[in-house]
Amino acid sequence: DSPRCLTRGPDHVTGIVGGFNSQQKHAGQDGVRFTMVPREKQVAAVRFLNDNAFATPTWALKPEILRRIEPSGAIARVNTAQMRVLNSLLNNSRFDRLVEQEAIDGAAAYRPGDFMADVRKGIWSEIEGGPVRIDVYRRNLQNSYIDLLSQKLNGRTPAGDEFRAMIRAELRDLSAALATASPRALDRETRAHLADAMDEIAKALDPKFAAPAPTTPVNP
Repeated sequence: DSPRCLTRGPDHVTGIVGGFNSQQKHAGQDGVRFTMVPREKQVAAVRFLNDNAFATPTWALKPEILRRIEPSGAIARVNTAQMRVLNSLLNNSRFDRLVEQEAIDGAAAYRPGDFMADVRKGIWSEIEGGPVRIDVYRRNLQNSYIDLLSQKLNGRTPAGDEFRAMIRAELRDLSAALATASPRALDRETRAHLADAMDEIAKALDPKFAAPAPTTPVNP
């Protein structure tokens, strides 16, 4: 359930994506030791995270409780918990495993492009169609999603070639979807958020915002 997903840590669900099952083998035994977690199970794991970990946890946001214990902090705490899950899910090594699974297992694998699109559509589900209203918890998550992908493009330790290409494709697709959704925004906060997100994507895709490469010290 959703409380457990946010409090027990990300590994129990995110580990399914790009994961393997292992069966101990002894000398002379037939068959492979490692088998890919079935594609359907990986897809279901991402769907579960979209429906639970990345949804606004209304079960934990009861004013009659929060106002008894603190004046503020709930918004930041939810974002921190959600970002732990998102960071684990979009881990560079996990993406690399998905690439290798597709290369070796072919159509049976969870394609990296499908995985990235599933995550994007889950985090940005509000813009998929109809009137658009996005609450502050989801706005924070969506901003953090763009920041994370931008860091993987422009940070001092950028993602590898395959991941970088896919991130750029996802950000371009998202920017186009945001432009289409913007006229359907129902409130000023949502309109401002969508405009800001498009600006941040444009910066992420602009090479001039990339961090400078580390310099190699020159021996005296």
